[in-house]
Amino acid sequence: MYYDYQAFVDHEQRDSHLRFGVFGSDDRLRLTNRASAAGGQFDQANAFWNVQMLHEARLAPALQERSVVSFGYFLQRFSVSTLHVETRAYPIIARSEFSAQLSDQLELRFGPDLLYAPFHSKFAVPQETGPNTPDSGSFLLRPPRIFSDGTAYVRPAFYAELKAEPVMYQRLLVERNRTWLPEIEKLLARPRPAFVVVGAAHLVGADGLIALLSAKGYRVEQR
Repeated sequence: MYYDYQAFVDHEQRDSHLRFGVFGSDDRLRLTNRASAAGGQFDQANAFWNVQMLHEARLAPALQERSVVSFGYFLQRFSVSTLHVETRAYPIIARSEFSAQLSDQLELRFGPDLLYAPFHSKFAVPQETGPNTPDSGSFLLRPPRIFSDGTAYVRPAFYAELKAEPVMYQRLLVERNRTWLPEIEKLLARPRPAFVVVGAAHLVGADGLIALLSAKGYRVEQR
C-alpha cells in the first residue's frame, strides 16, 4: 500500500507571504506465507508527515526575512518473522534567515537554525536456544529478545554568510583576463611558438580569454 498527500494555504500581502502546509506519504508492504518454515511474514514500512509554516517578508527596502517552522513524524520499520527493526522520530525544525543587501554586489545572510528530534528505536532478535529452551526449529521463529531505547538529537546553531560572488568574479577572472591579454599578445607576436597555461575558468564566457582573443582578430581553435 502506498499513498502521499499534500495541502497548502497561502496568504499574500503587499510585503509578506504566509503559507501553512501539510504533506506526507505512507509506504507499507506485508507478505505472509504460512507454508514457510520461517512463518513467512515479511513487513516493511516507510512513512512520514510534516506540518509546516513559512513566512516571508520585506522588513525594509534592503532587508528581507524568511522563517520556517515545522513539526513532523517519521517511521521506518522492517521485520521478518520475529526479527524486527523500528525507528520513530518527531523532528521539530525552526529556521530564520535575514538577508541584508549591503551594496549592489554585497549581501549578508544570517539567522538562527534549530533542530530538535526525539526518536525511539526498537530491535527484536531471535534468542539463542539453551539447555532449558525448547528449539522451535527455525531461527526466525524463536522467541525474540527485545531491545528498546530513546533519546533526542538537539542541534542549535546560528549562521552568517557574506555573498560577494560578483565582486570575486570581477576581480579573480575578468580583471585578470584583461591584464593577461596584452602579455599573451606579446607572446603570440614572437616568431617562435608560445605555451600559456591558465585555469579553465579563464577560458569560458564573454569575458574569457578565448572570447577576448577572438575579438582581437585571432583565430582560436578548441580541441
